[in-house]
Amino acid sequence: MNGFDLAEWTSLHPAVRASSPALFTSFLLRMPQVMLACALALAANGLMDARMRWMVRVWAGLLALRMVPPTEFFTGTSGDPNYRQMALLTVMGLAAVGGALALYRAPRRWQTVTLVFILIIGIVAGWMGLSRSVELFDNFQIDTKTGPGIIGLTVFSAVGAMLASASELKKSG
Repeated sequence: MNGFDLAEWTSLHPAVRASSPALFTSFLLRMPQVMLACALALAANGLMDARMRWMVRVWAGLLALRMVPPTEFFTGTSGDPNYRQMALLTVMGLAAVGGALALYRAPRRWQTVTLVFILIIGIVAGWMGLSRSVELFDNFQIDTKTGPGIIGLTVFSAVGAMLASASELKKSG
Protein backbone atom coordinates (compact mmCIF):
# COMPACT_ATOMS: atom_id res chain seq x y z
CA MET A 1 0.00 0.00 0.00
CA ASN A 2 1.46 3.39 -0.93
CA GLY A 3 0.86 6.74 0.76
CA PHE A 4 -1.96 7.66 -1.60
CA ASP A 5 -3.77 4.37 -0.93
CA LEU A 6 -3.12 4.66 2.78
CA ALA A 7 -4.62 8.16 2.73
CA GLU A 8 -7.73 6.74 1.06
CA TRP A 9 -8.06 3.98 3.64
CA THR A 10 -7.63 6.33 6.58
CA SER A 11 -10.10 8.83 5.10
CA LEU A 12 -12.84 6.21 5.42
CA HIS A 13 -12.45 5.81 9.15
CA PRO A 14 -14.92 7.80 11.31
CA ALA A 15 -12.19 8.72 13.82
CA VAL A 16 -10.15 10.39 11.07
CA ARG A 17 -13.18 12.21 9.68
CA ALA A 18 -14.11 13.41 13.17
CA SER A 19 -10.57 14.48 14.08
CA SER A 20 -9.70 18.12 14.40
CA PRO A 21 -8.81 19.21 11.81
CA ALA A 22 -10.88 16.71 9.87
CA LEU A 23 -8.96 14.21 7.73
CA PHE A 24 -5.62 15.49 9.05
CA THR A 25 -4.00 12.06 8.76
CA SER A 26 -5.10 11.77 5.13
CA PHE A 27 -3.82 15.29 4.49
CA LEU A 28 -0.40 14.42 5.92
CA LEU A 29 -0.20 11.29 3.78
CA ARG A 30 -1.09 13.22 0.61
CA MET A 31 1.09 16.25 1.27
CA PRO A 32 4.41 14.66 0.21
CA GLN A 33 3.08 14.23 -3.32
CA VAL A 34 2.16 17.91 -3.50
CA MET A 35 5.59 18.85 -2.15
CA LEU A 36 7.31 16.59 -4.67
CA ALA A 37 5.42 18.23 -7.53
CA CYS A 38 6.53 21.65 -6.31
CA ALA A 39 10.12 20.46 -5.76
CA LEU A 40 10.24 18.96 -9.24
CA ALA A 41 9.02 22.22 -10.78
CA LEU A 42 11.59 24.19 -8.77
CA ALA A 43 14.37 21.81 -9.77
CA ALA A 44 13.36 22.32 -13.41
CA ASN A 45 14.27 26.00 -13.07
CA GLY A 46 17.93 24.99 -12.80
CA LEU A 47 18.00 23.08 -16.09
CA MET A 48 19.82 24.79 -18.94
CA ASP A 49 17.85 23.23 -21.80
CA ALA A 50 14.51 25.04 -22.13
CA ARG A 51 12.78 22.00 -23.66
CA MET A 52 13.89 19.77 -20.79
CA ARG A 53 12.88 22.48 -18.30
CA TRP A 54 9.34 22.54 -19.71
CA MET A 55 9.15 18.76 -19.89
CA VAL A 56 10.01 18.48 -16.19
CA ARG A 57 7.48 21.19 -15.36
CA VAL A 58 4.79 19.26 -17.25
CA TRP A 59 5.72 16.13 -15.26
CA ALA A 60 5.38 18.18 -12.07
CA GLY A 61 1.94 19.37 -13.17
CA LEU A 62 0.88 15.81 -13.95
CA LEU A 63 2.05 14.72 -10.50
CA ALA A 64 -0.08 17.49 -8.97
CA LEU A 65 -3.05 16.34 -11.05
CA ARG A 66 -2.77 12.89 -9.46
CA MET A 67 -4.84 14.31 -6.61
CA VAL A 68 -7.88 15.12 -8.75
CA PRO A 69 -10.92 13.64 -6.99
CA PRO A 70 -13.07 11.03 -8.73
CA THR A 71 -15.74 12.10 -11.20
CA GLU A 72 -18.39 11.75 -8.48
CA PHE A 73 -17.01 14.95 -6.95
CA PHE A 74 -17.92 16.89 -10.08
CA THR A 75 -21.29 15.21 -10.58
CA GLY A 76 -22.92 15.72 -7.24
CA THR A 77 -20.95 14.55 -4.20
CA SER A 78 -18.93 17.73 -3.84
CA GLY A 79 -19.85 17.82 -0.16
CA ASP A 80 -17.67 14.82 0.68
CA PRO A 81 -14.78 16.13 2.82
CA ASN A 82 -12.34 13.58 1.40
CA TYR A 83 -13.05 14.67 -2.17
CA ARG A 84 -12.88 18.34 -1.17
CA GLN A 85 -9.47 17.71 0.38
CA MET A 86 -8.28 16.04 -2.81
CA ALA A 87 -9.53 18.98 -4.87
CA LEU A 88 -7.82 21.44 -2.52
CA LEU A 89 -4.54 19.54 -2.74
CA THR A 90 -4.81 19.46 -6.55
CA VAL A 91 -5.22 23.23 -6.61
CA MET A 92 -2.37 23.63 -4.11
CA GLY A 93 -0.12 21.41 -6.23
CA LEU A 94 -0.89 23.26 -9.44
CA ALA A 95 -0.43 26.60 -7.66
CA ALA A 96 2.92 25.40 -6.32
CA VAL A 97 4.03 24.39 -9.82
CA GLY A 98 2.89 27.80 -11.07
CA GLY A 99 4.74 29.46 -8.19
CA ALA A 100 7.90 27.59 -9.17
CA LEU A 101 7.48 28.98 -12.68
CA ALA A 102 7.21 32.48 -11.23
CA LEU A 103 10.44 31.92 -9.27
CA TYR A 104 12.41 31.18 -12.44
CA ARG A 105 13.99 34.65 -12.43
CA ALA A 106 14.51 34.70 -8.64
CA PRO A 107 18.06 34.32 -7.32
CA ARG A 108 19.15 30.69 -7.47
CA ARG A 109 20.05 30.75 -3.77
CA TRP A 110 16.43 31.53 -2.83
CA GLN A 111 15.18 28.79 -5.12
CA THR A 112 17.56 26.31 -3.48
CA VAL A 113 16.49 27.28 0.03
CA THR A 114 12.85 26.99 -1.01
CA LEU A 115 13.49 23.59 -2.60
CA VAL A 116 15.18 22.23 0.52
CA PHE A 117 12.39 23.62 2.73
CA ILE A 118 9.71 22.03 0.53
CA LEU A 119 11.46 18.66 0.58
CA ILE A 120 11.74 18.81 4.38
CA ILE A 121 8.02 19.58 4.66
CA GLY A 122 7.26 16.56 2.46
CA ILE A 123 9.42 14.25 4.57
CA VAL A 124 7.99 15.45 7.88
CA ALA A 125 4.40 15.26 6.62
CA GLY A 126 4.95 11.74 5.28
CA TRP A 127 6.42 10.45 8.54
CA MET A 128 3.72 12.14 10.64
CA GLY A 129 0.96 10.74 8.43
CA LEU A 130 2.46 7.26 8.52
CA SER A 131 2.81 7.42 12.29
CA ARG A 132 -0.81 8.48 12.73
CA SER A 133 -2.13 5.86 10.31
CA VAL A 134 -0.12 2.99 11.82
CA GLU A 135 -1.45 3.97 15.23
CA LEU A 136 -4.99 4.03 13.83
CA PHE A 137 -4.64 0.55 12.31
CA ASP A 138 -3.02 -0.79 15.49
CA ASN A 139 -5.94 0.45 17.57
CA PHE A 140 -8.28 -1.61 15.42
CA GLN A 141 -5.93 -4.60 15.33
CA ILE A 142 -5.45 -4.42 11.57
CA ASP A 143 -2.09 -5.97 10.75
CA THR A 144 -0.15 -3.55 8.57
CA LYS A 145 3.46 -3.46 7.50
CA THR A 146 5.36 -0.37 6.57
CA GLY A 147 6.71 -0.66 3.06
CA PRO A 148 9.81 0.98 1.65
CA GLY A 149 7.94 4.01 0.30
CA ILE A 150 8.59 6.32 3.24
CA ILE A 151 12.25 5.33 3.27
CA GLY A 152 12.44 5.97 -0.48
CA LEU A 153 10.75 9.35 -0.06
CA THR A 154 13.15 10.29 2.71
CA VAL A 155 16.27 9.15 0.85
CA PHE A 156 15.17 10.65 -2.48
CA SER A 157 14.27 13.98 -0.85
CA ALA A 158 17.45 14.10 1.25
CA VAL A 159 19.65 13.35 -1.77
CA GLY A 160 17.80 15.98 -3.81
CA ALA A 161 18.24 18.55 -1.05
CA MET A 162 21.93 17.72 -0.67
CA LEU A 163 22.56 17.90 -4.43
CA ALA A 164 20.77 21.24 -4.70
CA SER A 165 22.66 22.61 -1.69
CA ALA A 166 26.01 21.32 -2.94
CA SER A 167 25.40 22.82 -6.37
CA GLU A 168 24.56 26.19 -4.82
CA LEU A 169 27.60 26.09 -2.52
CA LYS A 170 29.83 25.22 -5.48
CA LYS A 171 28.49 28.18 -7.49
CA SER A 172 28.81 30.66 -4.61
CA GLY A 173 32.12 29.34 -3.29
